[in-house]
Amino acid sequence: MTILQAGDHVVAAGALYGGSVTLLAVNLKKFGITTTFVDATQPDAFAAAMRPNTRAVFAESLGNPSLVVLDIAAIAAVAHAHGVPLVIDNTVPSPFLCNPIALGADIVVHSATKYLAGHGTTLGGVVVESGRYSKDGRDGFAWDNGKFPGMTEPSDGYHGVKWYETFGDFGFTMRCRMETLRVYGAALSPSSAWQILQGVETLPLRMERHCSNALAVANFLQAHPAVAWVNYPGLASHPQHALLQRQMRGASGLLAFGVKGGVKGGVAGGVKFIESAQFMSHLVNIGDTRTLISHPASTTHRQLDAAQQLAAGVKPDMVRISVGLEHIDDILWDIDQALAAASA
Repeated sequence: MTILQAGDHVVAAGALYGGSVTLLAVNLKKFGITTTFVDATQPDAFAAAMRPNTRAVFAESLGNPSLVVLDIAAIAAVAHAHGVPLVIDNTVPSPFLCNPIALGADIVVHSATKYLAGHGTTLGGVVVESGRYSKDGRDGFAWDNGKFPGMTEPSDGYHGVKWYETFGDFGFTMRCRMETLRVYGAALSPSSAWQILQGVETLPLRMERHCSNALAVANFLQAHPAVAWVNYPGLASHPQHALLQRQMRGASGLLAFGVKGGVKGGVAGGVKFIESAQFMSHLVNIGDTRTLISHPASTTHRQLDAAQQLAAGVKPDMVRISVGLEHIDDILWDIDQALAAASA
């Protein structure tokens, strides 16, 4: 809401978290803001969807739960060529594994509830501004290129201040805080901020363990006879594995798979797998210290129609695992016995 106003347009990756799809396709539409969703793996699709009234490009660095790896530099080039910012949701890899700003992103957002906090007890979010702007488009875009009057004209909501002229490379941050946050009220309580900061202190150690455990789980699932498919960008077989290696330190702790039996049998098998888990928790959060499992098509993406679910990378038989920090032997034991129960 800091960037957009009625009549504006957004180009967004289709492979997004379900709540983000709803925000863009339903909630913002009520404010007169439209969104075109495109294939996250095709930079040309982003370029083709751009309109004269496009004011932002939005995507996830690592899709949840699609696990599509975004070519951030390529999409940034598209956004900047059209004079608009690239906004990246970097929740899944976290700042430890990926720095979207170094790859050309202009604004980065995180759900702090996930890996940043790490304990699944606190709701919060983070907005980071790159502060890198240039009129020639080589290093970003310019707020004063004529497309963002809210950043350059006197603010009706705060004593006529001109945000970009007054605050320069942190003008968006100030407008976000003083206009949007102050009015819409999504303010973080001091106790929640404290809890998140405690988690941030251990982020590097936790992310290394999340990555190593997730890779072990992915390899285990890939070799298991009851598993139909596995999706984890840390596997060499993932179609975007090379891109991930160029952009990130690791593939994070999120992966997805399907139980054998076809779509119908796979859905039933996935549900049975979740119901049979003894050690893992059936929760839709991610980034927790505990290993969490869920069925996205009936939970996080349930509000989407079948076409939207497929565009978001959600197959009907998908089981999502947010691999935690427990000992890998315990995690694999529970997965193995749950798969045996699901295949019985």
